[in-house]
Amino acid sequence: MVSDREFNRIKVKSPEYLLAAHAANNGKLGLRTAVRLIQEDKVDDFLAYAPMHKNKMDIIITAYQEIEDDFYNAFYVLKEDFWMPRKNFVYAIQYHFGDPDIFAYLMWQYSNRDYGIKDYMHRLTERKVMDLIKEKIKKEMEEIDDE
Repeated sequence: MVSDREFNRIKVKSPEYLLAAHAANNGKLGLRTAVRLIQEDKVDDFLAYAPMHKNKMDIIITAYQEIEDDFYNAFYVLKEDFWMPRKNFVYAIQYHFGDPDIFAYLMWQYSNRDYGIKDYMHRLTERKVMDLIKEKIKKEMEEIDDE
């Protein structure tokens, strides 16, 4: 903290501070840290001081956004069915989707209609978000290997 004569204070974040605060793993960017940065909307601050992690962060951000898109697209398919009774809505989800993560999101959305995908992503545990990202990146790597 730095203050002037009138005791107005500002926080000064050195590059060393940001690296220590967000990537304490010997300068390596872990998936948990990346997820926290994305959810706290601090990616730009972090990359300003740690540009060496940009490529890895871009891959993780892309996977995170694709997960949000998957949830949104599932919602869009069934958005007309949200008027149904809960039991019928469950049948509609099971008919269209086999993915338990999409099922969980749609049921959450059915019960929490005033909230969006970002709220749901923040509600998930870090571990769950990390597992979804790993699965998404793994699928992309398999597609690259097939081509």
